[in-house]
This record gives sequence, structure tokens and C-alpha cells, in this order.
Amino acid sequence: MNKKWIIYIVLIVVAFVLIVVFSKNIYFWLSNQLWKILLLAAVFGGGWLLGRFGGKKNGRSKATAIKRFEVVKRTIRLHISPCPNDTFMFDALVNGRIDCGELTFEVAYYDIEELNRRAEAGEADVSKISYALLPEIQSRYTLLDSGSALGRGNGPVFVARQGTPPDSIRRVAVPGLHTTANALMSRLYPSITQKEPVLFSEIAPAVARGEYNAGVLIHEGRFVYRKLGLELIADLGELWESRTGLPLPLGAIVARRTLPEELRCEIERLLRTSIEYAFAHREESRTYIKEHARELDDRVIDHHIDFFVNSYSLSLGDEGRRAVRELTGVKV
Repeated sequence: MNKKWIIYIVLIVVAFVLIVVFSKNIYFWLSNQLWKILLLAAVFGGGWLLGRFGGKKNGRSKATAIKRFEVVKRTIRLHISPCPNDTFMFDALVNGRIDCGELTFEVAYYDIEELNRRAEAGEADVSKISYALLPEIQSRYTLLDSGSALGRGNGPVFVARQGTPPDSIRRVAVPGLHTTANALMSRLYPSITQKEPVLFSEIAPAVARGEYNAGVLIHEGRFVYRKLGLELIADLGELWESRTGLPLPLGAIVARRTLPEELRCEIERLLRTSIEYAFAHREESRTYIKEHARELDDRVIDHHIDFFVNSYSLSLGDEGRRAVRELTGVKV
């Protein structure tokens, strides 16, 4: 038998003998001390109740505080493009112009096709993507309400060298097979099947050199193609709007679903605050924008920001969500 149990049994036997021998004395002592015993019982009982129920509340608060600390104290892997609309929106967030608590952002910059590829691979915690990619990655990433490039009159443009007959176009350079630009080409020009992905900043020069019959331009390229002797065949955004009556969803910001919901909401809030700050202090982000932009002309940068950063960037709203469903089939 365990030594501990032997000690317990001996103590119980001794207590029983003492009770039998001194039972009369014990009875009289209890009678005289009953009020004290009841008072002590009330004190100990009240303490137990306070610890049992009051402590449970404190326990929840402590658990919540721990959970909140885990949500806040973290480094976020962020992937965005070097284009002015992204650097304008994210400047305050990544450069310490707003209070991000203990969140820090580890930023990497890629062109849109590379962003899409890395999002498919699940590399980033938060990433810019083409809206056309959303159906493929929605099981791993969720759309944030803030940060979108979506609007009217800001879609990709379909261009060719001057004098090119539209019905002669066969081979087209696109900024990526998973981009919204390519999805629009497939929807609006289904007969054109020879589409090749090219770095977006190289499309206009490649078309001007005759390497492709035509190209689809996004970002800064849509503002400067005429300098290269190219002409507009169609504004894909205008075609989309005329057929749907909705703004065109171009780029989205998504967050990994494995991040805690509280953290995703906090990132969404911080991004919205960063955009609001950028609108209120437009010139503060200019140096950061120019460090990454391919076109350094201030007019081109301003046009780019005005075209792609707007009220839909702050929040999609009902109309923005309808547009996303129309393009992608994903309910948001």
C-alpha cells in the first residue's frame, strides 16, 4: 500500500478515537462557539463564491487580453505592387505615419502577375492581387473591404500601332494570364486566343517594336502609350461599364484566412486609415511613391492615383460588391 494512504488511515483512526473519548466536551464547546463557527463559515463561503464567479470574469478578461496581445504583436508579410496607387495607399501604414500598435509590416514589391503567382503559392499574409484571381484563391485568402482599385473610366486599354486594322489582330501581349485585363479580353474579344503574358511596363514598347499585333495596358502605361506611336482600339473599362452598368474591379487586397479574424479586421481598419491619411496629406507620400514608380512625371503619378484610388478604395460598398460578384462570381 502507498505510504501516503497509510498516513491518511492512521490520522482518521486517531481523529475517531479522540472524538469518542472527548465527545461530551466537544459538544459543550461547539454549543458555546456556534455563532463564531457560523460567522467563519459565512466569511469562507462568501470568499469561495467571489472567487468562483468573480474570478471567472477576471479569467475571461485575462484570456481576452492575452488573445488581443497575440493579435497585435506580430509582423505581417505584405506584398504590393510598386505602382503609385499602391504606394500612395500604403505609405502611411508602412512608413509610420499612423499608429499601427505593435504591428509591423515586412513589405515586398512585385508586378501584378508575380503578385498573383505568389498569392497562389500562399506566400504573403496580405497581398495585392488581380480580382480575376479571387475565385482561385478564395479558400486560402479573404477579400478586405479596403484597398481595392475599382472604379469607372480606369480600366485597361487595348492598343496597337497606328493604322493597324482591328480584324488583323491575332497576337496580343497581356500583363498576365490571371489579371483582370486578360479576363476582360477573354470576355470582350473571345476570338483572340493568342495572348502572351508580358511584364506590364514592357508591353507598350514591345507593341511599338512590332513584336505583337496589339497589347493591353494597365497602370502608368495607359497614360503614355501615344508617345510611342500607339493608338487606342478599345477602352476595356468603358466596354465593361456599358454592358454591366457597374464599376470595374481591377485590383484587390486579400488577407490569409489563417490569420485570426481580429487581426484581419485590424489590418483592414489600418489600411483604411492609411488611405484617409494619404488623401489628407497628398504630398507626404511623394518621395516614397517615386522610389518605386516606373514613370516619375508628377502629372502621370497624379493621374494614376486619381484614376485608381477613390471611395471604393476606402470601402467597396454595396455597388462595389455587386461589381465583384459580376466579374468573379464570388459572393463578398
